[in-house]
This record gives sequence, structure tokens and C-alpha cells, in this order.
Amino acid sequence: MRAEVTELEGTAYHEAGHAVLKCAYGVVLRHATIIRDDESEVLGHVAYTISPSFHPDYDTSSRTRSRAEALIMSSMAGRIAEQRSTGIENLEGAEHDIHWEVGFASRMTGSNEEAELYLAWLEHRARRGVEHRWWAIEAVAAELLKRRKLSAKQVRRVI
Repeated sequence: MRAEVTELEGTAYHEAGHAVLKCAYGVVLRHATIIRDDESEVLGHVAYTISPSFHPDYDTSSRTRSRAEALIMSSMAGRIAEQRSTGIENLEGAEHDIHWEVGFASRMTGSNEEAELYLAWLEHRARRGVEHRWWAIEAVAAELLKRRKLSAKQVRRVI
């Protein structure tokens, strides 16, 4: 952690966390960007593709559960990486991610209590994923700061 990290640097680490863990977990990445979108009020985003056969609301197979966990953990990785780089937990900046994670986990588990426990376990796993791949997150964040937008191919090259 450095003494001063700009908002753009924090965003780069946030999006790099998403991108690197999506790649690691086999999610089909389209691009990562730290270009501000004034219309949707986001500072950056990672675009990815979900298979049309992915139906976690009614498909309870182990394959679907693994895919769902990969999506949730790679979502959590954004704020975990940002916090590691800045030393500050930016809950406001991660509000959309958190809302999505809680909603998704609640639909999968069926109860708030089970969803809380499930999310705590997935966050532990996401933190380990970020720790093990920190070198790649740093490299992708640095490249995002240079180029502002990376294709999936460029992200994979950096990793």
C-alpha cells in the first residue's frame, strides 16, 4: 500500500481484481476499462459473457453452482483488490457489486441467514484468490492506467 492512491488508481485495482479473477475462474472476459461512464455514473467496469445455458435460479447442478461462485468471487475481488491497494474499504464505490452479490446469493440459497454465511465463505475464498494472484492484479492495474481500456486478449497477455 502506498501513502497516496488516486481515485483512478483505486479504480484500476478494482477493475483489475475483477478481470484477473474472472480469467482465473474461467469466466469469458470481453474487456476491462477505467473510463468513466457519466451516464451510468460508474468509474470503470469489466464486461464478460455468460453462457445462455447458465440458469442458477433453477439449475442446481454442481457445474452451475461453480459458475455462480466464480461470478460472485470475481465480483468481490474488485473491492478486495482496491482495499489492498489503497488501505481503505470503498463500500460506496462497490455498492453495485455488493447489491448484485447479495441478491444473487439470496436467490441461490433461499434464506438471508444462509446467504450471509455463503457470502462470508465466498469472500474468504475471493481474498485468497486475490492474494495468490496479486502480481497479476498489479500488472493489469498498471496496464489499465496506461491504456484506460484492455481487451480480453490484452488482459490475458499481461497475466
